[in-house]
Amino acid sequence: MKYIGYLCGVFSLKDNAFVSAGRLGSDWKPSEYSKETICGYEQYYFPDFVHFCFGGCSKEDNAVGRYSLKTEGEFHVSVGCREKVRSVGVRTPEILLFLFPFKMAQFAIRIELDTDNDDDITAAVAVMRNINRCKNGGLEEYCETALSPIVEAFRSMNMESPAEDAKFDYRRLVENGNKLKIFQIACLGKDRWSSDNVDQLLFEIGTTAPIGSSDGKSVDSPSETFFKEMMSRDTLSVYNNWKALFLFDTTTIICGDCPEWLLKNWTEDYFGMIYICQLYRRNYLFRLNRRFRFERENVGCLENESVDFERRCCFHNISYNFLPEMFNNRVESSLKTEEEKESLYHMISQEQANREKKAENRMNNLLFFMTCLTMVSAIWDTCCLINGIIPFGISMGSEIIGYRLTASILTAIVLLALLIYRIRSKSK
Repeated sequence: MKYIGYLCGVFSLKDNAFVSAGRLGSDWKPSEYSKETICGYEQYYFPDFVHFCFGGCSKEDNAVGRYSLKTEGEFHVSVGCREKVRSVGVRTPEILLFLFPFKMAQFAIRIELDTDNDDDITAAVAVMRNINRCKNGGLEEYCETALSPIVEAFRSMNMESPAEDAKFDYRRLVENGNKLKIFQIACLGKDRWSSDNVDQLLFEIGTTAPIGSSDGKSVDSPSETFFKEMMSRDTLSVYNNWKALFLFDTTTIICGDCPEWLLKNWTEDYFGMIYICQLYRRNYLFRLNRRFRFERENVGCLENESVDFERRCCFHNISYNFLPEMFNNRVESSLKTEEEKESLYHMISQEQANREKKAENRMNNLLFFMTCLTMVSAIWDTCCLINGIIPFGISMGSEIIGYRLTASILTAIVLLALLIYRIRSKSK
């Protein structure tokens, strides 16, 4: 089986993409696209989406900056347990770095395996994507070859001291989870593609489970109901030579005969444009949701930022063709991007309602204060009017006593009227 995978992580930047890109080492090369290449993409994708994907870093911070590091490296990871531990060789030709608007970076480690033992693939990928295990034995080469360049880029862009490199926590490379996301392609060949266990193999690769574990005969096998539901709900099969499975942590494509042009289409378009942009949307909305919960003093700024993000980085349609649109919708659904968006907008709606309620209460308090002042003035004028008609000095023997008594009676009447009004308002 020929295997190509991308291990994807995300972290925040101290400054915007344009400033952060200037701090990258010289080994990171910017991806440049000719006008002809851009025009070629615009024949299939909407121009605003193409510009966002390939516009590069700028002071306006409205497009993705793409950088790559050619490693041409190979490392080994230890898989299995106890006496069954074995070493699996993995190639990593390049590492990709994507600098997005709103101070966010994503990376993708390209890995390649070509082996007759399918278990080597799922076992190696399962170990490498678990970022919490990077300090364990058997992953030293992986950390040195694949993760160290990303750690250096992380530190340089965020201006952290390299002297603390030994203390670096690899979990910082996955801002909103405990494992790396995976986009993977498995080329089976014509003979294996025509077999009956393609769905089982797709499930096992997509879940990084041991090969053969979905046969229903072991305690770790998925139930028949769950397996059928997942293969019906989360798969996409448009043509007879490939099938895709979309899960929260992995997007998996398996195919029979896979020509180079098709493989390039999957890696450059479906991964490099669609998957990366949807993953960014999900990561950013998750981060903004979290900031809404913990940065309460900046709620107004966060609301404005969410509107700006929606305007600059979100696209309701991306392509003139049906398949990219269909693939985009499946990725969006698997990453639960809309759920993050709905949660964010729900909090924004609640915050707006709270602000409106507070503003209404402040206005009511002001009106009450003005009403009290008006009533005091009205009571005084009324006392003066009564004194003019029936002088208090004659009727009560003293103007002071007359004013006090009349003002007290009028005040009691007003308060009684307000009390009755409030009781009736609460009863409605």
